[in-house]
Amino acid sequence: MIQCTALKTLPHLTIGFTILVTGCGDRPCDETLTCDVPGAAGTGGSGATTTGSQGPSTGGSGTGGGAGPDTEAPTVVSVSPPNGATGVTDDATILITFSEPMDRSSTQNALQASSLGGVTFNWPDDRTLEIIPTGLSYAQGGHDVVSNQYQYGLTTFATDLAGNPLANDETWAFSTLRRVSDLLSISQLSASGSGALMPCTGTSIRVGQADATTCRLLMQISLAPVPIDAQIENARLSCQYFSAVGELPLSSTLDHITYAPGDPSMGYYATALSSFPDPFNFGQAGPPSNPFSVDVTPAIASELKGTTPAYLQMRFSIDVPPTFADRYLHWGTALNSGCKDGASIVYLSP
Repeated sequence: MIQCTALKTLPHLTIGFTILVTGCGDRPCDETLTCDVPGAAGTGGSGATTTGSQGPSTGGSGTGGGAGPDTEAPTVVSVSPPNGATGVTDDATILITFSEPMDRSSTQNALQASSLGGVTFNWPDDRTLEIIPTGLSYAQGGHDVVSNQYQYGLTTFATDLAGNPLANDETWAFSTLRRVSDLLSISQLSASGSGALMPCTGTSIRVGQADATTCRLLMQISLAPVPIDAQIENARLSCQYFSAVGELPLSSTLDHITYAPGDPSMGYYATALSSFPDPFNFGQAGPPSNPFSVDVTPAIASELKGTTPAYLQMRFSIDVPPTFADRYLHWGTALNSGCKDGASIVYLSP
């Protein structure tokens, strides 16, 4: 930087002033000196003005290097549920995230979603469109029912704030859960305290005290049709006896148990995991109920948490007065009463 002093003579007045100059090198200073100063054109700031005998000299205003107009097409960054998702709940909302802020009106009008039923929109921010459908539901039927499929998309009618259309038409799909109602098959047998299996008498199984032997009913319910990740909504076991020998029992107990499938006689002594006290209401005022129906949802859910769920195992036993006389229930086989229909179950599954 060099310092220059110049004189400017006007009529009746002489003015002395000093200017600080940068970038003039070793050139002599005089009253007509003009040179570039900080802030000149292209530097991003406003220009400076020095005044000499030849009038004002101005360094231009820069453009600041600003970007040109937005011509880039917006894209979809992500969708939720993901494309091809299964097991979506019927109250799900859809989120579409874009690469840049979008024009809300054109984007909403670009939606193609007739399978979703009526929809409402919400914008958490300018890059995120939330779609709230009203038409999602679960397919209902047996274990082989097919899931409901839903498809939706956006056309290039959707634009960003600069009016650039979406780069491509987009489509996505997902399926909701199934609500399955089924009957689970059941096998029933009677085991004695000695570990022996009691044979059927004609079309019945004896439960109680028969031929001086106490016997308990064991039930094994196959869980094979139920997916391991199923959400059990309701499961019930309904059973009945069709006749009684001797006096009615004092009480009864239904237990959730587990034992080695290859050694069902051990179920006679198996520790109860959970119990249903006296489902027939023996010994209570009034006649006993027949049949009974109990909620086995927790029992089945706990079995499905195992590594290799295969069965729900239950045990039914009755308490009879101490006597040598036969006192037992005739329990039905598949040809008669009992739990011939197995356990009814309703569950949600992909």
